[in-house]
Amino acid sequence: MCSSDLQYSNRPMTNSGCDKVVAYSDEDHIHIGWTEYKGYPEYHYDSYYIRFTTAPSPSWSYYKEVTDQEWDGGKDPDLTVSANKVHYLYKDGSNDTHSRDKVKTSPNWDDPQYIPFTGTSIEYHKPVVANNEINAAFRVYYSSFYYSGAFISNSDRPFDQGFWNENVYLRESEIGYETEVESTVDNKIHFIYYDKNDNKWEHRYLSNSTLSGQKGEIPLVAYPSSTLIANSNDLYLLALGSTSTPT
Repeated sequence: MCSSDLQYSNRPMTNSGCDKVVAYSDEDHIHIGWTEYKGYPEYHYDSYYIRFTTAPSPSWSYYKEVTDQEWDGGKDPDLTVSANKVHYLYKDGSNDTHSRDKVKTSPNWDDPQYIPFTGTSIEYHKPVVANNEINAAFRVYYSSFYYSGAFISNSDRPFDQGFWNENVYLRESEIGYETEVESTVDNKIHFIYYDKNDNKWEHRYLSNSTLSGQKGEIPLVAYPSSTLIANSNDLYLLALGSTSTPT
């Protein structure tokens, strides 16, 4: 059955080769980030933002090339929102991570800020809101002549001031396994990851820069694809993998 009340709208991209799209719902608005391939060298993507308003009628606003201050572009965008601001994260061509903010009702963006990390490269980043701060959760690789591996890291910054602070080493995780991150309204940042030392999937949370003990073991053997969702203080894990309990 079709309804005449349904409305559709689209916004064409300037360039082809988009490799990531993220969206964040916020009342009657959807904040969208994406990449567009800009040509050789291979890493040269740019990252963009636009807001889609659903009511009273579909409309687009605040279009912006967020990485316009990066000479080699920016890729792998992600974003979240606080009460008054949009917080947008991306990697530059050297794989350093930056953040850039805007007031929700303004077309103007703050200057980019570098997010420090200790390690050789970042696998991913995800911004979440907790304790009146914007937090960036990392999976960081390290390597030396003898050893290599990965660990979970977190950086935080107040919404409206200051620079990023790095909470370096939270827990060592296994290379090649995904890590899921989400925050709850009680200001806890939750991690579901494969613990290298305990050799199993675990759930821990970060509260006021302190990592908790193991809160639960995840009954999955394979974990190739997953999504962690928070509703108030409840967590829901959607995962593609074996339902057998690890031995």
